Amino acid sequence: MPDYVDERRAGTPRRRWGRRTEAPTAGERTAGAAEGIGVLLARIVRLVALVVCGIIALAAIFIVLDANATNSIVSTVRDWGKTLVGPFDGIFHLGSAKGTVALNYGIAIVVYSIVAGLIARLLLAPAGAFRRRRVQA
Repeated sequence: MPDYVDERRAGTPRRRWGRRTEAPTAGERTAGAAEGIGVLLARIVRLVALVVCGIIALAAIFIVLDANATNSIVSTVRDWGKTLVGPFDGIFHLGSAKGTVALNYGIAIVVYSIVAGLIARLLLAPAGAFRRRRVQA
């Protein structure tokens, strides 16, 4: 007997490929909730990292292209970028000031991206650990 039922036939349940027909256990429901929270937190971490990297990149572009520093938007983005790049400021010194800014800000973007990716993976790992594989008889 096949493990699916075609829903087009009258009076039969809808089609289910590879799914169990019994209700999930309490542990499986808890694992599903934990997985949902982990996925949500991982998405939030990635979104925050995207915004931070975007601000740093925009600040670097404003500095390299000599944007008008008296403009309120430009000065705000440059201030936020300088704050976010603080730990990476002055790592390398090149012949030109613009090249130095571009390199150091680029390093900050790469480091923030890697750290955010690792944190997101750590948030997703425990959710997957809660899953149990059911042994089919």
